[in-house]
Amino acid sequence: MTPAGDAVPFDLGESVLDSDDDDPDPAVVVNCPDATAEEWDVDGEHTVATFPGNREYPDAAPVVVVVFADVLRDTIGEFAGEEPLALSDLSDRGVPFYAFPAPRLVPADAGDSSEDTDESDDGEGPTPTPDPALETLAEELRGRGVSVDLDADAGVLRAEKLGEKYTIQPDGTVSGDGAVRERLEAVTREVAP
Repeated sequence: MTPAGDAVPFDLGESVLDSDDDDPDPAVVVNCPDATAEEWDVDGEHTVATFPGNREYPDAAPVVVVVFADVLRDTIGEFAGEEPLALSDLSDRGVPFYAFPAPRLVPADAGDSSEDTDESDDGEGPTPTPDPALETLAEELRGRGVSVDLDADAGVLRAEKLGEKYTIQPDGTVSGDGAVRERLEAVTREVAP
C-alpha cells in the first residue's frame, strides 16, 4: 500500500516525461495503483523498485502506470482520464504499458511552466501584455496537467492534452475537437469571473 503522505503527484490523463531519458517521448498516466515501487511486480523477477534504472528512487515511492501518448492514441483513442484504464484490458488489447516510480516522472509541460512573453528584442515594438484572466486560466490548466502556452500576440491560450490541440479565447470559447474539450470548457467557466 502507498503510505499516507506519498500521494501520487499526477492525475489520470496527465502527460508526463521520463526524467531519466535524454529525449523522452510523452506518455499519459492511465493508472495509479495503490502500491509502492517495492510492492509492484513488473515481470516476475523485478519490482518497480528493483527494475534496472529505478534503484535510485525510493522503494516506498508510489507507482504510476503510463502508456506512450502515440500508442494510446493509436490503440485506445481518446482518453479523458475520467477513470483508470484496467491493466488487464490493456494487456488483452496488446497495448504496452509501463510502471514507474512517481519521482522518476515529470509533467510534460514542466519546462514550460513560466511564460516569457519577451522572448526576443527584435526592435519591432513592445511585447503585448497578456490578459491577466488568461494568465490565471493558464495556471489553473497547468495545475490540472494541461500543456498551455499563452499567445499574447493573438490574445488566446493554446492548450494541448492527449495530443489534441485547443484554442481558448478570452471569453471562454474553446475551439478544437477532442476528448477533453468539455473539461476545458468547465474549467474555463470555473475560473471566469
